[in-house]
Amino acid sequence: MDGGWAVPSNPPFSDKGNVGEETWNDLNEPAGDIGHFHDSEHNGNPDKYEAYTNEKCFGCGEEGHKRAECPNAGEQACHYCKKEGHMVKDCPEKPPITVTGHWRKNCESARKINRDHVADVTPDAAWVKLKQAALERDADDAKEAVEEYVKALGGDVTYRQIQERLMDEKVNVWLISMERSLIDTFTNMDLQGKMDKKYSISFRFSDRPERPREISGWPDNHKEILSRLDDAGMVVDRGLPKCYNCGELGHTSKGCTQERVEHASEKPKISCYNCGAEGHRLRDCPQPRADKFACKNCQ
Repeated sequence: MDGGWAVPSNPPFSDKGNVGEETWNDLNEPAGDIGHFHDSEHNGNPDKYEAYTNEKCFGCGEEGHKRAECPNAGEQACHYCKKEGHMVKDCPEKPPITVTGHWRKNCESARKINRDHVADVTPDAAWVKLKQAALERDADDAKEAVEEYVKALGGDVTYRQIQERLMDEKVNVWLISMERSLIDTFTNMDLQGKMDKKYSISFRFSDRPERPREISGWPDNHKEILSRLDDAGMVVDRGLPKCYNCGELGHTSKGCTQERVEHASEKPKISCYNCGAEGHRLRDCPQPRADKFACKNCQ
């Protein structure tokens, strides 16, 4: 076998020990023609043949050679710093993609937030959109406007600063922070990527609770609304898997080093159709057989 393809048991060999002159590829074509442009492919069209054979150089823009063979190509510029003389993989200004010394599950640094999906607008335009969302009481538009505002400022703003400006300009949008019970694969993250914040933020259009069950966890006043925002964030996924075997974060049960634990849910439940008890089947039931179709009135 050669590369997974079957080879004839008795291939024709020439006197020199090589495969004979008439070898064929998988397309039933002579192997010597592999990689060549056949006349049948351009059907006699010289323009199509020329377009196939002529290559355009990305260095000078002329046809007939590649950039690697170009005598007039300028110095290639780095895609990161836009300077000439090196490639992006060798750029001295590019920060490291990864930090060594610890695993992701033990990382205590702030998460790098990717806001490429957020529209590029000016801070003023984003703020106008936020005001309009307040008038229309549209929570989705309000969240989107805040994301655009944060991106326009380069992420150099906090939830508290946003709320303070909203209060100063009497814009009826409130970032209310309350304690919520989250599953361990989720956490609260602020605008700078710091996780494990105490409070979860929700967008509201009133500084007072609208549901009775929210009264106990609601901030008492405007001062507490602002102070809670110092330790609050939006609910996000930690990005860490949870092991079904040991319950720890950072790995799956397949790579778990702990002893295998048999969960109760993995055991099939056997229940008796006659008495309803678990642990035996109908054929082993010690109770008298009940007639499921007997009259409910006289039985």
